[in-house]
Amino acid sequence: MTPRGRGVVALVLVGDELLAGHVNDTNGPWLGRRLAEAGLGVVSSALVPDQADAVVRAVERALADAPAVVVTGGLGRTSDDQTRPALARLADGRQMRPLPNAWGSEDGVRLDLAQGTVYAVPGVPAEMSAMVDEQVIPDLLVGAGDLPPRVVGSLLVVGLGEREVADLLAPMESTTADEVRLAFLPRPGEVEVRIRAEGADARAAAERSMRRARELLGDTVAAEGQNLEQAVVGSLVAAGATVAAAESLTGGLLAGALISVPGVSAVFRGGVVAYATELKADLAGVP
Repeated sequence: MTPRGRGVVALVLVGDELLAGHVNDTNGPWLGRRLAEAGLGVVSSALVPDQADAVVRAVERALADAPAVVVTGGLGRTSDDQTRPALARLADGRQMRPLPNAWGSEDGVRLDLAQGTVYAVPGVPAEMSAMVDEQVIPDLLVGAGDLPPRVVGSLLVVGLGEREVADLLAPMESTTADEVRLAFLPRPGEVEVRIRAEGADARAAAERSMRRARELLGDTVAAEGQNLEQAVVGSLVAAGATVAAAESLTGGLLAGALISVPGVSAVFRGGVVAYATELKADLAGVP
C-alpha cells in the first residue's frame, strides 16, 4: 500500500507517560496487529506529549500520510488531557461526533475533515481495544471499500538470531513475487518470521511461501501461527503427556508462561519456586 491509499491508517499515541518511559506503549503494537488482521495498513505512528499544539501538529502530519487517523489517549477531563481541545481546534466549527464508550466514562470522538477522518479513542487499553473493534474498524472497512485479499502466516524459529534466519531465507527472498513480503520479529531466544501475501492469489501464494520457508529453516521451526508456550502445550496434549516445573532463578516465569495458554490444565500439574539454597534441596531435591 502507498500513503494516502485506501485502507491506510496513521496512528497518533498521546501521553507524557509514554514519552517518559513510565508506561510501556501497548496500544500502538495492538493497533498495528489488529488493523493488519482486518486488511488495513498502518503507514505511520507518532508518540506525542499531552500538549494541544503537539497533538494538532501530529494529526495534521498524519493526515498527510493517510486518509484515516486513529488517536489514543488524552480524552479525560483533567488539565493534562489535551486531545479534545486539540481536535476542537482542528474542527474549526465542524461538528465532532461522539463514539459511545460502553466500557468507561469518556466517549471517543469522530471528526470528519477535508483531508480525512480522525478517530480519537481512550488510552485505557481495554476501552481502546473494544471501541476500535466494535466501532472504528467497521467504519474504516466501509470507507476502504473492496480491498485486495490479504493472508498472513507466521513461523517461530528458536535457537537462531535474526541475521542467521534472514541468511537461510535469502534464496526465498530473491525469488518471491512482489505480492509476498517477509518480516522478521526478533525476541530473546527466538525470531518470528511473518509472511504476508496480497492479491487475488493471496492464499495460494502464502501457502507456497510458508512451505518454502519451512524447507529452508528445517527443524529450527518450533511453531506455525503460535508462540512457543502454545506450541509446547499443544505438543504435550498431542502426546498425552504432563509437565511440572521446579524453578529457582526464573521465579515462576516458566509456569506463568505455560498457564497463559487456554486448556493447559489438561497437561500442567503444578510448580514449585525454590529460591533459597536450602529450599532447593528440601522441595526440589537439588543436591
